[in-house]
Amino acid sequence: MRIVDFHLHLPWWLDNAREASSHLLGEMDRSGVDVGVLISIEASIGRFKKLVDESSLARALGKSLDLLAQGPALASSLWSLDVQTLINRHLEVLERVSGDLGAVLEASRLSEGRLLPVAAYNPDVDPRDFAKYIESLGSVVGVKVYPTLYFDRPDSRRMVRLYKELEARRGESLVIVHTGCDPGIWELPEYCRFARPSLVARAARALKGTSFVLAHMGAYSALNPGIYFGEALEACSRDNIYLDTSAVDPLLVEKAVSECGDDRILYGSDYPYVSGHSMGDSLSALKSLSLEARTLSKILGRNALSLLSRVARHRSLSTGASDRRG
Repeated sequence: MRIVDFHLHLPWWLDNAREASSHLLGEMDRSGVDVGVLISIEASIGRFKKLVDESSLARALGKSLDLLAQGPALASSLWSLDVQTLINRHLEVLERVSGDLGAVLEASRLSEGRLLPVAAYNPDVDPRDFAKYIESLGSVVGVKVYPTLYFDRPDSRRMVRLYKELEARRGESLVIVHTGCDPGIWELPEYCRFARPSLVARAARALKGTSFVLAHMGAYSALNPGIYFGEALEACSRDNIYLDTSAVDPLLVEKAVSECGDDRILYGSDYPYVSGHSMGDSLSALKSLSLEARTLSKILGRNALSLLSRVARHRSLSTGASDRRG
């Protein structure tokens, strides 16, 4: 059985793509993962500066007092700094992790086909120009969008233009959408409301040639785990919507299989962004579930290989990188 981790990122603490590629391949080998989908990160720094100021963030925090009371550790981290310092800290993080597509492409090239690059959409670029650029790269298997970090709905006019441009150029295309919250201020409803699975489902209705992957199954949240999971279950009734298991409670994966079937669920670890968890940990969690062997095989690799070979036209997936475990 070939295993595909559908949700990987660059290790943020490493300085160059060669080190990152080597680190990820080592982690994959230790965990028994054959192929990884390596996703770049992009944020709208301009929109952050425009929309998140001292008064707006103070209001967002004030509206979330009941929610913050349920997560004292996070509440402490948000309230322990004055608002402007909190804003500056978030800007520092965004500037450090955003715009890493070049490094993702280089790490992929060095991996000899084991790391497949996904390009995050740059919201400051016209959708048509971005789609044209991505197509010119040749190696990119799909596009990732971050509604939280863009402060934009995944079904906005601009985002739908992007999906249509990609579909027009590729025939069939792959779009991974972050759903649920994000660390820090994006735990607040004011900022995570953009990343609802129901909004992705609305866009997916008109795009028959685009396969949408709901990263994190809409469940990503430290304050309110499973926040939009119910919406993800409703969205998966559409045959062009997939769910990935990254940073999701394994018990929710069992629920997703029960409600959605096993054809459009993809294993993902979100490595290295789940603190204290390796790829092996996330694999072990899935393997410990009461899933039939055939279902587990589909989630861990077969579904991903089928999807990528179709929408990303990645011919090497069927005959290329061999199973490293024999």
